[in-house]
Amino acid sequence: MGTTCPTYKIVPWQGGAVSFPLRAVDKFEVEGLGHDPTNVLEECLLMSTEAYVVTDSHGAPVAVFGINVIPGIMGVPWLLASNRFVPECVSSTRLVKEARAYLREWSLRYGEGVPLRNIVWEGNFKAIGFLKLAGCTFTPDSLWTPYEFIEGFAPRNYYLEFTYTNV
Repeated sequence: MGTTCPTYKIVPWQGGAVSFPLRAVDKFEVEGLGHDPTNVLEECLLMSTEAYVVTDSHGAPVAVFGINVIPGIMGVPWLLASNRFVPECVSSTRLVKEARAYLREWSLRYGEGVPLRNIVWEGNFKAIGFLKLAGCTFTPDSLWTPYEFIEGFAPRNYYLEFTYTNV
């Protein structure tokens, strides 16, 4: 018997608190980058140029995502999720198409001469696979430590750089 995928709804974040326990892999990445997992949802939402909440069929938040645009430098797409964001459903065709659409739109809106890029922990295989399906490319042989990517953080884990370029 296969996984029954919930019906997800994506709504723009309108401000206010969004809370859920992070899935283990997101918590690991966040801690490795020197952030406090208890505050990271609020931090990411507040720093974003655009942010969205993914809700399940009951209206409960299961993930948040967005983009933080650093004018003239880069756009930083990001996503944080709970365990209720079912991995088998995340790579479903509908969500991949929606991710591509958001990345394409952000690239057109914010990416004029500015790349959309971020890093993902090298062991987050599901996220890496999803990002590839969504049209992101990974810099060959790029293993970053947080110190190399973000000044001031001590190295803990290795991360792969990914980029989205609207083609």
